[in-house]
This record gives sequence, structure tokens and C-alpha cells, in this order.
Amino acid sequence: MDPETQESVRDKLERAIHLLEVVSASDPEDEPYKSKYAARELLNDARFQLERHIEQSDVIGPASHQLAAVLYYLGYIGVETDEPSAGEELLEASLRAAPALGPCTVISTLSALNQLGLVWSRRGEHNRSQHYLQTAETVYQQYRDQVTLKPVEMSELFREGRPDDEKTDDSKEGRSGQTKLEELHTLTLYYLAQAYNNVGEPVKAALYCHNTLSRQLDSASFDKVEWALNSATLSQFYLPKQMFRNARHHLAAATHVLEQHGEELRAAPDQTSEEHQAKLERYRHREADVARCWTKLGQVLLQSSAERLVTSTPSPPAEPSTGQLFFRQLELSQLEKQMPDSPVRDFEEARRVFLCAQRWIQRAKEYYSLQEHASDHVEVVREHSQLFKALIFFESDLDRQCKMYKRRVDLLEPVLAELNPTYYLLVIRQLQYELAEIYSDIAQCKVELQRDRDKRGQHVTAHVVEKINHLAHQSIKYFDLFLDTLKDSEGHFPEKFDEDLTRPVLIAYFHLGHLYNRLMEIELKPKLANVQKSIAAYQFIIDYCDRVPMGAEKMTEELAACREMARLLPTKMDRIRNAINDGGTVTTDLKV
Repeated sequence: MDPETQESVRDKLERAIHLLEVVSASDPEDEPYKSKYAARELLNDARFQLERHIEQSDVIGPASHQLAAVLYYLGYIGVETDEPSAGEELLEASLRAAPALGPCTVISTLSALNQLGLVWSRRGEHNRSQHYLQTAETVYQQYRDQVTLKPVEMSELFREGRPDDEKTDDSKEGRSGQTKLEELHTLTLYYLAQAYNNVGEPVKAALYCHNTLSRQLDSASFDKVEWALNSATLSQFYLPKQMFRNARHHLAAATHVLEQHGEELRAAPDQTSEEHQAKLERYRHREADVARCWTKLGQVLLQSSAERLVTSTPSPPAEPSTGQLFFRQLELSQLEKQMPDSPVRDFEEARRVFLCAQRWIQRAKEYYSLQEHASDHVEVVREHSQLFKALIFFESDLDRQCKMYKRRVDLLEPVLAELNPTYYLLVIRQLQYELAEIYSDIAQCKVELQRDRDKRGQHVTAHVVEKINHLAHQSIKYFDLFLDTLKDSEGHFPEKFDEDLTRPVLIAYFHLGHLYNRLMEIELKPKLANVQKSIAAYQFIIDYCDRVPMGAEKMTEELAACREMARLLPTKMDRIRNAINDGGTVTTDLKV
């Protein structure tokens, strides 16, 4: 190619890259692709010049390498400007323009393959996306294994006096190309992690995600906040698989990297600029998210430990083929030793997990305040409540169980009181339901305590009766409040509940039937009214399930019990009526 044409092509490419990488970030909202379109015009001119030269020379050489790069940039612009079909054609043309494994073409080849993987992923064609990305992975490995020369970045292909294929190994350009090669491979692994997840291979997805994170650590050039969030997110993959060591390690890594970033922010010279404040806000936000992930680890560890004790499982389940995945670049022992990574066996071990998780949830609350992040604050408070619930299993003392249940009430009731149903109706329903269940559990605890006293000859007192009834009435109140939110302005339920509400509604009535029947009344008339309400609750379930088949499907275990109670309770009502008709006013057999 003559020097004049080469200079013209080089100038067009440099201007196009500047438009793509610098100017486009400032494009106006009403012309979001202004700079990309301008770059496309320049690149199309360069493409025409290169193709004409190649036709005339009929030799695969530097011009072919340059054409592959220009076609890649044109394809990239097509993808970025919502013209994926045109972009796809150009990217495929880039792959055909020159051999894939040359030092002057491997960068454009991997770039094009990654973009094609992205194009097909966005179309929902995940298997085809995976094919392109696996090809990119293979090309990278083949280049590392078969080619000793370091790759040349695409922009360097157009530089006057650039190194030829035989002199790229020790040059500055070669070192830059090697860095670019590794960055592209890291991006390939990142996309492959998503691709494997999309085709239903989550274990491979986790492995590729971990490898991506590890390579980013090696590069020392990555967004620390994003890295920490990705590592914490990966930890959540391991929780349901009970791979607690992997989960803990990735959380510790996330915390470690975030702490490094926090130190950098605190050492920044300008602490008052808008940019610094935005970075600080992002850091605090993601720090709170990672703290919530630590809490989730503690909660799941306690729950799975309880399940193992109930089922007498002798050893942890087999781990997936990913095995233990650690970041050898990081020293995390101090963070890791705070939280156990194996199932707990008793209250003291469970308490250690609980206290560690509770420290993290308190840190999350510092950011997710009710005033500034109402929805998230409610979720964090509920997570705290669930943490207590997980701990209660390991506490054998009923009095202490009651206190833990009360802590859950103390967490949830103040939040519920602050929420406006106009904006937070779904959240309010969740809180009402949870509080109803908690009060029911406390009442049952109190009943069990009294039964223990009965065995020791300590009969029920009026105070105990009043306490149990109060707790039962609180449970009834919250179940009623929950049910009222589902009624129309005239106080009627819909003919059919949504599928996700069917079981909660029917279980609420199941609880109400039990609670009304268990209320301890000295006077017979209130006792009769309670039994009537109990029958009505059970009958509601029976009628709904008979009318709506989905209801019966959701209540397969409870429906038979409802029918039995609806059959037996009228006999109890008859006894109470007979006692009233005989002039009785109070019961003589009050007991729990």
C-alpha cells in the first residue's frame, strides 16, 4: 500500500477510535449515536480503501489484518446502535478477513467472537451464543500454546513503522497487545459464565465466574466495587448447595476488596467533590449489600444445621464438581475465622453463628434506613427476624424461646406501624402474616410451659390464661388484618384468589380455626362464640376447596383435618349449649 493511502487509512481509524472511545460519552440524549455514526462513515471509507488495495494486490498481508480490525469496529458499531443483524454480518466478515491465530489478528478475532456471543445472547439464542464464546476460549488457548509472538493491538496495526509479525515479542506494543489479549479472555470467561447459566449449567457458570474474578485480581485493573458485588453474589450460589466454605471465602474476598476500596476513598485528596461523594455512596450501598449476604450465610447455615439434626444426616452432602474454589492472591483468614463454615450441633455453636450474622445485619441497617430506603429497610428487618427464627430451633428452654420470639415482634411491629398501605401494601401483608405466626408460636410456647407446670402440680392461674389469650388474640388480629387487605370496598373476597395468595389465605383460616378453638374462656357464652368462629374458619377452607380445585391442591395435608374438625366441633358446641340451657354460666374444666 502506498504511503499516502496508508496515512489516510491510519488517520481515519484514529479519528474513528477517538469518536468511539472519547467523544461518544458526551453525545446528546436526542442524538445518542451521533459520534458512532460519524465513526462509521470514517471506517466505511477506510474499508473501501483497504478492500480496493487487497483486490489489486491479491495477497494476504498487513492490509488484510487492518481490514479485519476495521470490520470489527463497524460490527461493534452496528451492535451498539441497535442494528444487530448488520453488526453480526460485519463481525462474521471480520473473522473471514484474515487467519485467526496470527499475532496481528488474534485481538480482532477474539473481539469479534465475544461480540457475536453477546449478539446471540441478547436474541435469547443461548446455545449459539455459547458456541461463539467457546470458540473464543479455544482460540485463546491455541494462541497461548502454539504462538510465541505477542499479539498486536488493533490500533497499532495502522501505526507508521509498526513491528511486523516477527518482532512483536519484546516490543512495547507487544506487551500492550498481551495485556489486551488477557483482558479479552477474561471478558470471554465472564460471558461464558452467563452463557452456562442461561443453558442450565449453573455449576459451570459458577466456575467460570470464579475464574473471571481470579483473573481480574491478577490484572490489578478492575472495578473493586463491582468485583466485590460479583464475588458476594457468587457466594449465594453456594448456599443452597451447602458449600459453606466456598460461600464464606467469596464473602470474605468481597469484604476484603471493599475494605481496600474504602481505604482508597478515605485517602482521596478531594473529599467534598460530587464525584467523590458519588463514589462514597456507591461504596456504602454495596458494603450494605455484602453485609446482607453475610447474614444470609448465617441464616442458611443455621437452617441447614437444624434440618440435618432433625433428619439425623451424618455428613454433609456431596459437593458439586467445582470443588473448593479459593482466591490464592488474597489473605482472608482473619475474616473467615469469624464465621463457621460447617453445620452447628448445639445452641452455643448456633449462637456464635447468630452473633456474627447479627453484626453484619446491623451494618446493613446503617445504610438501609427506613427514611431513605423504606422497602430495603423492611427486608433487612425481616432478615433479622428470620435470623432469630433460625436460632430458636437450637434453644431448648421455653422461656428463652419466648424472649426470642418477642425480639422478633419488637423488630417487626414498629416497622409495620410506619408503612403506608397505599405504597407498601404487599410488604404490609408480609409483616402482618409473619407477626400473626409469631404470636401464635409464642402462645404455643406458653401452653407448653403451662403443661410442664401441670406435670409438677402447678395448675393454671388466671394470669397465665390472660397471657395466653392475649397472645392468641394478637395472632387473630394480625391474621384478620392480613385477610382484610384482600377484600374489596364492600368487605368481600374475590371469587378466586391468585395462585400465590391461595395457600397463605387458607392457612390463615386454618390458624384462625385452631386459635379460636384453643382460647380459654371461663364464661360459657364467649366459649360458645369462639367455637362457632372456629367452625366458620374451617368451613371457609372446605367450601373454597370444594369450589376451587386449586385450593384443594394447595391444602392436600390440611384439608382432611379441616373436614374432621368441622365434623367434631358441633358436638362440642352442643355440650356448651346444653350447659347454658341447664343454667350454667362458667366452665369447670379450664385447662391448657
